[in-house]
Amino acid sequence: MLSFFFIYGTKILDVCDDNWLLNGGDLSQHYLGWCLYRSSPWTFPLGLTPEYAWPHEISAMYADVIPACAVFFKMMSPLLPETFQYLGLWGLLCYVLQGGLAAVLLRRFIPSLWLSGAFSLFFVFASQLMYRMYTHTALGSQWILLLAFIFLFCKDWLAGKNIWRLVWGAMGALCVGVHGYFVPMVFLIMLAALYMHWWKAGEKKECFFLMGCYVASVFASMWILGAFSLPLAAGAASLGVFGANLDAFFNPVLPAPSQNPILLPQSEFMPVHPVVDGQQEGYSYLGLGGILLVTVAFFMAAWGKFKGERLCGDYAPVAFLCLICMMMAVFPKVAFHETVLFQVHYPDLMNRVLSVFRCSGRFIWIPAYLLLLFSLAKVTGIQGKGVWRKAGIVMAFLLLAVQLADFSPAIKNIHCNIYDGLGRYARAAQAGQDFQATGEGRGMLKDFEIVDEMMKKHKYVAYTDCRYDKADYSLMLSYYAYKNNVKLKEFYLARMPMEQLLAEQEVLQRELRSGRPREDTLYVIADRKEFELYEGLNCYEINGVLLGSKQPLGI
Repeated sequence: MLSFFFIYGTKILDVCDDNWLLNGGDLSQHYLGWCLYRSSPWTFPLGLTPEYAWPHEISAMYADVIPACAVFFKMMSPLLPETFQYLGLWGLLCYVLQGGLAAVLLRRFIPSLWLSGAFSLFFVFASQLMYRMYTHTALGSQWILLLAFIFLFCKDWLAGKNIWRLVWGAMGALCVGVHGYFVPMVFLIMLAALYMHWWKAGEKKECFFLMGCYVASVFASMWILGAFSLPLAAGAASLGVFGANLDAFFNPVLPAPSQNPILLPQSEFMPVHPVVDGQQEGYSYLGLGGILLVTVAFFMAAWGKFKGERLCGDYAPVAFLCLICMMMAVFPKVAFHETVLFQVHYPDLMNRVLSVFRCSGRFIWIPAYLLLLFSLAKVTGIQGKGVWRKAGIVMAFLLLAVQLADFSPAIKNIHCNIYDGLGRYARAAQAGQDFQATGEGRGMLKDFEIVDEMMKKHKYVAYTDCRYDKADYSLMLSYYAYKNNVKLKEFYLARMPMEQLLAEQEVLQRELRSGRPREDTLYVIADRKEFELYEGLNCYEINGVLLGSKQPLGI
């Protein structure tokens, strides 16, 4: 908890304060996704809402609103204030669980309770956690992976087949209720657990039964949340674009300005190397302390192997798990820094299946956490005694101090700039411009107050091009539409019912070209050339945003 306050402060915990969530980027999308879902009537399946692409019902899952929280707080909505955000509280909960579960996991390998708690800071100050927490909050819930690791390594803590069926079934529902990308990650961890604890013991039928519990829970949870109600197309990006670079563990790389930028700089000691565009998705810098820890553990393991010790022992399935996750993360476009070494072309069917999780770089989180776990166990002398074990513990503490020093610039910049928008700070820094934190927030709404008045005179907002790619403008329009109960024909989502939207776009464009704009619709126009094709439409340019209305708005 103290780590969370140290990094992010306390201001964002005010559930009635949404100013820091209105600076643009994914964080604004997630908050507005919750607002729109909350404002819609209840349906079944529970996660559906027509507010994202009126009148089509789309699941709130695809707005990355942390569906379990969204459904719960929507139930509580009559008791909540008009402005209510839970992302601050969720972040605090994630840090508490990250630290607590890391300590429990380390306790399996480190006999001392207080040492386990101290070294859990390697997991609490993980770069991928700090990066994700308030650029893509649902993906900051990486304690789910630590919980799965506990079930992987600590089978003897729970007894009885029914208990384990319940555990893995609950894990499936939990993953769906937080973010879909945790579903395949936890499934892979579960496969390693099944092999280690059941398959090798001859209980093969139980393995399939446990897998069935997990898969059934996943599909049931998705059905309840409405994931199957529309044939939602995947995004335009293909598999491999958002992979991980081979330098991911030791490169404190920054996302490109066009993506969700993380703060500059990320490391006090390590240099930044540019990577292939999109591969910042696999960001999992170990930190200098973590790199040194893994290096020391590697040499200790090599020395043990030289003396005849077993390298993996009973944990060979875990090593295989790391290998599989690394391959999923770095393939099919294998690159080092900015150089693409080679690209693998998967069969069409395989490519379509894997493209469901096209941001494959995220799978590198599993080997990143496991590297820290086993390195800590090795260095602190899980089997050592006397002076050598004490020396290992002292070394681990020194490396923890190095780790915190290495991440100090990132922590400082997050703490100072989170309220005004991490992405805005990063873009300014990358452009060599000064960024003065004001503590006011609402960056994406500044100079657009006139749009609020325009919304009051319409019932719908429609895009003349449903591939409109100006994300912050789209989110700004969505905010004012939400505040004025105006129906959106399209909200900014990664997955949309594109077939229906394209068909409606053709009808809308035919109406405009024939001089029949709708009285109740505010049109968002892609560019001036497009506007020249339309008749009977009054065009207004608001700080780069082209809006059209049949009504003369007098502005």
